[in-house]
Amino acid sequence: MIANPMLGVVFHWLGGLASGSFYVPYRAVRKWSWEVYWLVGGFFSWIIAPWILGAVMTGVLLPVLHEAPGSSCFWAYFWGVMWGLGGLTFGLTMRYLGMSLGMAVALSYCSAFGTIMPPLFDGKLIEKFSGPSGHAILVGIIVCLLGIAVTGMAGMFKDKEMPEEKKKKAIKEFNFWKGIAVATFSGVMSASFSYGLTAGNPIKELTLKHTFVKSAQADQVAVSFPAPVASEAEKDLWVEIQKAQIPAVVDMAKSFKDIKNVRCGDVATYLEKESAIPAENVAAITEFLTGTKKTAATTALVKYMADRSKITDNEVKKQATEYTSFDLKQATLQIAVAGGDIKKYVSKHTLWQGLPVLVVVLLGGFTTNFIWCLLLNIKNKTGYQYFSSTLRKEPPKRTDETIIETALDAPSEEVVEHIAGVRQNALERVPMLSNYFFSALAGVTWYMQFFFYSMGETQMGRYKFSSWTLHMASIIIFSSLWGIALLEWKGSSRKTHVMLALGLLTLIGSTVIVGYGNYLATL
Repeated sequence: MIANPMLGVVFHWLGGLASGSFYVPYRAVRKWSWEVYWLVGGFFSWIIAPWILGAVMTGVLLPVLHEAPGSSCFWAYFWGVMWGLGGLTFGLTMRYLGMSLGMAVALSYCSAFGTIMPPLFDGKLIEKFSGPSGHAILVGIIVCLLGIAVTGMAGMFKDKEMPEEKKKKAIKEFNFWKGIAVATFSGVMSASFSYGLTAGNPIKELTLKHTFVKSAQADQVAVSFPAPVASEAEKDLWVEIQKAQIPAVVDMAKSFKDIKNVRCGDVATYLEKESAIPAENVAAITEFLTGTKKTAATTALVKYMADRSKITDNEVKKQATEYTSFDLKQATLQIAVAGGDIKKYVSKHTLWQGLPVLVVVLLGGFTTNFIWCLLLNIKNKTGYQYFSSTLRKEPPKRTDETIIETALDAPSEEVVEHIAGVRQNALERVPMLSNYFFSALAGVTWYMQFFFYSMGETQMGRYKFSSWTLHMASIIIFSSLWGIALLEWKGSSRKTHVMLALGLLTLIGSTVIVGYGNYLATL
């Protein structure tokens, strides 16, 4: 599939709009404590919406999750839990640094770590930032961090211009070094969501395999479902490769020196480098695989290379080459050889490949939030609010509640500051249907940020890791616009308004630069 970075930027902006707006429906919730409406909305954010949209848009959600590698599911879930833990300290960040400075620091950490750590962990950071496109991506990330800093400075100026009584209250708890410590922890942990999405890459490719084969079979293409090669067969293959005395095979083995467990996908990727490997070497390795001990691994590789030799469409070959999963490589070429329109299937299904991963990551986030909200229900004796339309006591003020929010939620926090004033004039009767509706609407809106994020990521080509930078920039842009619309910046000086405008323009510029860097990679 040919990447379309500009479309990817649009999807990321839509995700940022959803993230910056999801708190707005909570303004209509009456007479519920924070932990009640947060958990109700969370059921829709982290359970209901991911499962429904994942099942509807892919059509293969249950088979994919059933077949997904256990290690990938574990780490995607684990990082989801860690992302949730990042919210436990975000409230302290606001208390010690203030809203604007606290957001700027935490978001900077979240943006930087969420973008850089996945390729660094894979040992591909230098590779990602090499060449003109990589240089542009790096500049875009730096500009994004600069934009976050400038926006934070605008927030600091606004705080200084607050009325004296509010200023004293803010200064009373201000502790710069303690605030920096908790902001660092919160920002780094909030970036765990990015790690979870990266850990789910095998699930994404498994989703494509299932959807490609299902579509081909629906089109009456005679193609079977490629069975995964057992790890034992791959170990036997590696033993045979290491024992071989054929020069071409020896050269191939040397190229695997940094790989702990050589698998079929590694051998296939090596053989696909047609411009770097002499054709006689490819032929010698293929002949070696044909003549060595017959295993599921050697049989699958020989068939894969045979299918590849039958393909005359270089775009189809390139598509199979881009995949990491050997199973998906096999399925792509098998469908093409059998007469299936693989280009159509790629175009149809690629956008939705990330939805099953969201199911797993958000389940981890739900675990953390559910436990915390349940503890608050017990502590504050608010569990009855889920079922009763009669209010026993006024919910605590927003400033007195122990909330759990991460850097992905926090930019919308200011939007909800008006809720307390609305609630004071509300009727004693609790509007249950209305509360559930608006909490559900807020929850689904929150989920849509990652629905669009997963779509945008598919359009960013080999630089999809930069999606996290685009997402964070978009969140701040749209949440700041909401703050302007709700008069949060009313009364601030001209200097503050100019600083805010400069920060937003810088963030918009960073998304354009990152998009341009991705565009260069497609040339």
